Amino acid sequence: MERQKLHIVYESKHLVHTDLLDNRGNPLSITFVYGQPEISKREEVWCKLRELKLLAHQRWLCIGDFNQILSVKEKFSFGDGPIPSAENFQLLVLDLQLCDLVAQGQQFAWMNKREEEYFVMESLDRAFASVEWIETYPDYALTNHPIIKSDHGPITLDFDLKLPSQRRPFRFERKWITHPS
Repeated sequence: MERQKLHIVYESKHLVHTDLLDNRGNPLSITFVYGQPEISKREEVWCKLRELKLLAHQRWLCIGDFNQILSVKEKFSFGDGPIPSAENFQLLVLDLQLCDLVAQGQQFAWMNKREEEYFVMESLDRAFASVEWIETYPDYALTNHPIIKSDHGPITLDFDLKLPSQRRPFRFERKWITHPS
């Protein structure tokens, strides 16, 4: 996107909620998320997201490290175990009326870098958007990049609106027919 003015509406240790105009003048909200790592405190962040929904524009994007997976498909490990808070996270996404954006690249954006039976990979870093956001930016590209030095791989999102080009109409020149080449 071209340089746009970002207005911070709310900020805390776990959330930064912003408003801006895209390059066509459409208002949108973007909430950057760092989910609470402690399961017992996660509901505090989810409650605040529910409050922020009331402030958000129709075009709303939530992106970041949610520290939570939605289902067992978003986890790889050598042991089976319960997925704490998955149901609460699913309810949150339903309450917020957001859609999980499809990502390209790596399937898992986080790994614990432990050995064998303790090794775990999960899809913690992601983006959710309102239907209006998806309709406005249908050609978005969300990418999960490889995990290299950190325990998280970076995620990037490109949703630049391409303005219609001001191309000049094609004009046929008669002299082209008579040109020797």
